[in-house]
Amino acid sequence: MKPRCILAHRTAHRALKHRVRVLRGHVRAAASHDVEGIHDLRVASRRLRAVLGDCSDLFRKRAL
Repeated sequence: MKPRCILAHRTAHRALKHRVRVLRGHVRAAASHDVEGIHDLRVASRRLRAVLGDCSDLFRKRAL
């Protein structure tokens, strides 16, 4: 099944990749118990969840 709008799919894919990169960038600081690093990781995870929620209908569902 192809996405309804290829531009929307590509934009969502880029947004998700960006948010994952940002999240991964804060892991080391959070793992070292840096207060700012933990805060930044939590903010990044909330932003990733928001993008996932906004874009969830653009991607196929897979059985686990």
